[in-house]
Amino acid sequence: MVRSGRRHLPLVALLALLGTDMAAAAPNLCVANQNGVWSDQEELDRVGACKVCSADGTRCEQCWEFFSMNSSGDCVPCKATEYGEGTGAALTCISCKADDPSHCYNCGGRFLLREEPDDFQGFYADANGKCIQCPTPHCAECQNVTGVCLQCEPGYGLVGFFFDPAAAACTPCKAGCARCESADECSGCDYGYLPDPATGQCAPCPSNCQECSAANQCSQCKSGHTNVTTDGSACAACADPLCSFCAEGVDKCTSCSENGFGPDPATKRCVACTTPNCSSCSDSAATCTECGPGYVLDGATGACEPCKVQNCSWCRISSQTGQEECESCLNGYTSSVANADPITACVPGSA
Repeated sequence: MVRSGRRHLPLVALLALLGTDMAAAAPNLCVANQNGVWSDQEELDRVGACKVCSADGTRCEQCWEFFSMNSSGDCVPCKATEYGEGTGAALTCISCKADDPSHCYNCGGRFLLREEPDDFQGFYADANGKCIQCPTPHCAECQNVTGVCLQCEPGYGLVGFFFDPAAAACTPCKAGCARCESADECSGCDYGYLPDPATGQCAPCPSNCQECSAANQCSQCKSGHTNVTTDGSACAACADPLCSFCAEGVDKCTSCSENGFGPDPATKRCVACTTPNCSSCSDSAATCTECGPGYVLDGATGACEPCKVQNCSWCRISSQTGQEECESCLNGYTSSVANADPITACVPGSA
């Protein structure tokens, strides 16, 4: 009777994982039974690596998992490979290339007592036949060699794609849909779209609207636009093209999008920052919030002062010590001490 639940490795695979030479010497024993396929209980009791025997019992036709058949018709163990960095755990290969036990096709359990296959999802065989963890977080199944995620763990989905079994490929959701289970089943919309109960798809928000609660109700306009109707049905562009926020009216800019510009309190338009060497003053042209390369903002005066470390491209005042610290050097210069934090001197050279 075939047992369900956990499956132990065949003894020959166990020996292979333990690093002995005994596995290589194990014969492919074919013992007659009803259909030529060993049950789990019989697997535990035998030494042979053959799963399916020929009708006359003279040769092996299929090897057990963790083995491949070489050109001589012998079942040889796949090689366990390492996965990840610093884990120190061996990941077992379930099936491998004939005549090349080191080339893995499918990855499996990490322990001698192998759990069900679902417990070891999220791994694939790379171009070198090594078992590697899928690069996409929360990916349950990814394509061999490429590592492209095909299916996510429960509770997660591929953003903007669904796996089409018929095409055996990731297929884009319809326009405006961020998460879908199929071409006709959208479960989440992109910014600028909202669910349409009638079609089950995503309908676009009003023009220049980033988020909307209903087809004609915009709750947030796109950057550089503001709501110009009391019911939130229309977004209009700010009068100043450099303006990113004009909630008080299209001609009243309160925040600028371009670095080096800020709103003039008098005209409500974007003008160049008035502080020399200032790179950002988005909320007020007269108030600098970030200085350009080689300068640091003086919190007391609001001025941009040269970095104390010569040829430093980025310096700041430490929130812990209150002292100025250099974080990076100008192009063509490098820290006098490798990996120094903070940098105390920038000398000619490249990082």
